Amino acid sequence: GSFPFGVELYDILIADPKSFGGSIVGQNVKVSQLQHRELAEPLEACKSDIQALEAQQQACKTEQDHLAHQRENYGPASTAGEKFSKVGNWVTTNTQELSLSAKHKMIDRDINRRKEQFGIQVFEHYIVAGLADAEPQQGSSIREKMSTAMGQSSPKEKKVQDCLYRAKNMVAMLERQKDLGLREIEGLNEILHG
Repeated sequence: GSFPFGVELYDILIADPKSFGGSIVGQNVKVSQLQHRELAEPLEACKSDIQALEAQQQACKTEQDHLAHQRENYGPASTAGEKFSKVGNWVTTNTQELSLSAKHKMIDRDINRRKEQFGIQVFEHYIVAGLADAEPQQGSSIREKMSTAMGQSSPKEKKVQDCLYRAKNMVAMLERQKDLGLREIEGLNEILHG
């Protein structure tokens, strides 16, 4: 299955921006100013884009609420003409609500894609900075390993580190699968072309 690294990383970083003391990489992690800027600028751009998408999403929700309220206030029909008019209004309103619902889902998709794009933008910078190297350990030694690798890191920093570690491993696994596939293709080409 896929691993939505950018979505998870963005959500961790944005969940409580103050918990890193204003830093995208944490207080206990040493990075150069250039690396910090290369990580912070994509986050701010992503945050701005997502806020714009969320504003569009809120506008859809407001319009959906308005249509639902409008439908509730139609009242009973007393003549045949009113009945036909109400059926037409009902069809129009339901069509608009379905359209808004589809638009809402498309905006959700766009938000996730933007977060994924953010992950792609910063992943290499995290790797270059060595921020995905601390391996989370199971059992009694986790405190020692994490303390050594990250100092006295906050829970949020540990979540970021775990997310980065999983992403790094996922990329390595995908690269191995790609290399295996290329070798299989080469082997088939040798068989076909002798």
